[in-house]
Amino acid sequence: MRYMPLPAPAIRLALILTALAVLPCACAPPINLTQAALPCDEMVEASGLLHPTPGATLPADGSKGEWVGFGDRQTGQLDKANADKDSARAILRMCRVWQDKAAIAARPKPWYRRIF
Repeated sequence: MRYMPLPAPAIRLALILTALAVLPCACAPPINLTQAALPCDEMVEASGLLHPTPGATLPADGSKGEWVGFGDRQTGQLDKANADKDSARAILRMCRVWQDKAAIAARPKPWYRRIF
């Protein structure tokens, strides 16, 4: 079978239709990130992880056993407080990374990058 080239008007029409189909996508206004996508500080503050952890109650009598028990309870409260603060720092760190990625993704791109 012999190849027959398309007539010039048909090629022009195909190019115009393609341009009309792609042009609205390429010229769409970019999305500007004006407000933080995830309010990290508010999220951690609402979790209560940064609130002070209360200490253990002091022993009622002065016996050695009560003071040893107090020391154990106080150490447990300290461990709990440290874990809370570490968790809050990890949440903040991860949330800020997500915010940075969202801000980069929302930056306006050149027209030729918006086509595809």
